Amino acid sequence: PFKGEIKSISACTGLTFIEVATANFFYDISARGPDTFGCTGIIANDPSGTVMHGRNLDFGTGAILTPSLRNATINIDYMKGGKVFVKYTGFAGLVGAWTGQRNGLFTVEGNERTDGTFEENVRAISEGRLPPSMYLKKALFEAEDYNDLVKMLQNAEISASVYYILSGTTADEGTVITKNGSVAINTWTIPQAYKWYIVETNYDHWKQPPAKDDRRATAVAGMN
Repeated sequence: PFKGEIKSISACTGLTFIEVATANFFYDISARGPDTFGCTGIIANDPSGTVMHGRNLDFGTGAILTPSLRNATINIDYMKGGKVFVKYTGFAGLVGAWTGQRNGLFTVEGNERTDGTFEENVRAISEGRLPPSMYLKKALFEAEDYNDLVKMLQNAEISASVYYILSGTTADEGTVITKNGSVAINTWTIPQAYKWYIVETNYDHWKQPPAKDDRRATAVAGMN
């Protein structure tokens, strides 16, 4: 389905298939450290047990792509049976999703994890693995519930490393899955994290973030 979407975008915009496909593989080209983009995701339980999920997707003030991405950000509703089935936020021209929700079941976001090399990521794509954003979109439509979503993302055959942050609809249903390419190297839940909430930026939660970019400490201080 993604190939068909890329072909359609190419036909509508006048860009070549290769140009549109290359734009859709930008994450795989860029997510290879040491620099990273500024994403923060927080999932929290309120006293009544309601689950809340907030995130930003921020390339940073002054970053070369920030103005273009800001103007190209779109919210998409997929309808089924006259009702909204899936909602996600993406960028015009890109077929994947970095933030989305399946109404009444779960929410999910992807945060960049800088690991691997350009060559490794491109090789994985050539072997048929989906970029993380495309797999996230696939999971939005195919997962049956929160637990199924956790399993899908843990087992996802993807082309590059990423953090998947997902929430359900009942207390403590909040999980961060750290992916090293297709391998889930860590699964972290709300009770294991900060008891009533969980925070993920762009660094492994079991390691200290660099002092110049410790958004985790800022988020935790704000939550506490």
